[in-house]
Amino acid sequence: MPDWESPGRRGDNLQTTHRVSKNFLKVLVSPEDPDVDIIAVHGLNPTNTEFHAEATWTVEDKLWLRDFLPPQLPSARVLLFGYNANVAFETSKAGVREQAINLLNRIASKREEAEERPIVFVAHSLGGIVVKRALVEAKLDDSYKSIREATYGIAFFGTPHQGGNFTKLGDIAASIIRGVLRNPSSTFMEALKKDSLFSDALVGDFRHQLEDYHVLSFFETLPMGRLGLIVDQKSATLGLAGLRERQIPMDADHTGVCKFESVEGDDYEQVSFNLVRLVKSAVKAAAERARIASLSVPSSRPLSEAASADTVTMSLLTHLPYAVDARFNTYSRQHDPICLPDTRVDLLREIYTWADGKDGRFIYWLNGLAGTGKSTIARTVARKYFENGQLGASFFFSRGGGDVGHASKFFTTIAVQLARKSQSLQRYIGDAVRKNADIATQSLGDQWRQVVLGPLSKLSGDSYPSSYILVIDALDECDNDEDILTILKLLAEAQTLRTVQLRVLLTSRPEIPIRHGFYQIPETEHQEFVLHHISPSIIDHDITIFLKYNLGLIEQRKPSLSARWPGEETVNQLVVNCPSLYGFIHDLKRFALHNRVGIEQAPLQVYHSALFFTPVMSIVRKQFSNKMPWWIKRGPEVEVNWSATLQTLEGHSHLVTAVAFSPDGKQLASCSYDMTVRIWDAATGATLQTLEGHSDVVKAVAFSPD
Repeated sequence: MPDWESPGRRGDNLQTTHRVSKNFLKVLVSPEDPDVDIIAVHGLNPTNTEFHAEATWTVEDKLWLRDFLPPQLPSARVLLFGYNANVAFETSKAGVREQAINLLNRIASKREEAEERPIVFVAHSLGGIVVKRALVEAKLDDSYKSIREATYGIAFFGTPHQGGNFTKLGDIAASIIRGVLRNPSSTFMEALKKDSLFSDALVGDFRHQLEDYHVLSFFETLPMGRLGLIVDQKSATLGLAGLRERQIPMDADHTGVCKFESVEGDDYEQVSFNLVRLVKSAVKAAAERARIASLSVPSSRPLSEAASADTVTMSLLTHLPYAVDARFNTYSRQHDPICLPDTRVDLLREIYTWADGKDGRFIYWLNGLAGTGKSTIARTVARKYFENGQLGASFFFSRGGGDVGHASKFFTTIAVQLARKSQSLQRYIGDAVRKNADIATQSLGDQWRQVVLGPLSKLSGDSYPSSYILVIDALDECDNDEDILTILKLLAEAQTLRTVQLRVLLTSRPEIPIRHGFYQIPETEHQEFVLHHISPSIIDHDITIFLKYNLGLIEQRKPSLSARWPGEETVNQLVVNCPSLYGFIHDLKRFALHNRVGIEQAPLQVYHSALFFTPVMSIVRKQFSNKMPWWIKRGPEVEVNWSATLQTLEGHSHLVTAVAFSPDGKQLASCSYDMTVRIWDAATGATLQTLEGHSDVVKAVAFSPD
């Protein structure tokens, strides 16, 4: 019996003599206190099998949603939707709409006591069309509003969202039938090809909701006999940004893309990893939404009876997601330097003139290579405008730095800082949060417009201050290129402000995504300065001051250093030769403070000890073998000859594409085709951290110089 006809597990009342209804929404897994609903929707049933709803997800009596998934998601309720798919698709558009409403009705009846519980849909093939239609209908009909708002994500398995290679979606559906039936009825085939079923209307209607959901798109890579691929990658994916859609290839054909024989199988591992992560995110987002909503004061109750308006507003803002290390003056950054007196004089004067100006160039892009002092300049500017009350907000990105390594809390963090600048902004931002309790789970665009741009646009023309400075440092260290482009595109909308100015100082390396983003912003709306193009004489002047200052600090902490240390000539040589100023100073401090004296006081003992670790056949060991202490009877095992290989670092499961050392040389980062970045201890070779989350090959990696 073919697997699409599998009747399911014996003992589940699937083997019956009477006709079984194909219309139902039944619970497969029901934990005691569920925190999420997973709803599975099948596609076409070309063989008219009574148990197609179960068989879609079943191999050898193993229905993975029931038998494999619960241990990984013990608090998830799993439901299975069954419907007469043949009738639905044979009657074209009307039939699909009927079953979409059928699905909504049955969901509503099962969730009457828990409408806020998040939903994740799992849909195979044309079942994805039913889910999309259901969500469109839920937006049109307020009686299903709770279902749409509770839907966090959808996992599509081989759903044809759009035609590929000049193929109509109706033809794709027909191919699915031919793959199963040798002689399908002509009327059924014609119905599937009707434009009304896969009309542009559904695509257009659902397009307006795309940013509301998180999507997993699983697509087949194996042909279905002579028919080839039924739904290729182009048709099976929506083309959303990385944070909204993950596209996952499956080693299966169209009917096998959502069936798994074992928990240990590679394909199931891919599916479960991504689905579990999606479901856990849904639960977390629902909890956050409920927490924020609980802070709102009901309109029927006077504020005086509960709390003052300011208290309620601040409570709301306190619960906005906030990156605590983002500000320039956080505790963790208190020792980070600012520009020394008489350094960066011309550049700082230019930035201050721009910041205090009124022209249309509201974004100042300061870019430069690693170690050119971008962050120091950003801190200096932030400090000046913080002290005069004009700093609206600051966000200092740091790759691998938790909340400051990505953009998910970027705009909400800026909003919280802005709200602390004036009571008017506090009120406007608080109102936006009250009206959008789930703002933290919305897209970057919605967050920007609702809690940053919108409140700023409501300020009156006589508000003080009339201009706010926003300092964004190291945007290139945001972990998602798509988010970087989105941020630049959204910041460009600040030029629409009329009653108040928002001036944005942004620093980064001149990397491709950021350069591309600025190409989209007219030159009349931004100003650019390239740090590594500064005149060499100015650079030498600033480096000399910087070196003398830092060497002076070392001298104060190390009285044993010579009174003439390091000397004017040494400083001049360092100015000419140091390749990366900040990395060099870091290494110099470490050596001078902790290592130099020991080597000066006992150099022969140091060299003596090193002989035991030289290769047996090395020239230096042979030359000084008679100097090795006779009383050391057992030495360490060493190489026979010098080798270029110092260590072998193992851990990646695929090709390594790039490596980079940290500025202090203590750590090594590597990236790979396995879509991970690993951080290693350069001395021991131990893995310190594995960074996961990329949806494609990682081809470049770098450390922040600070």
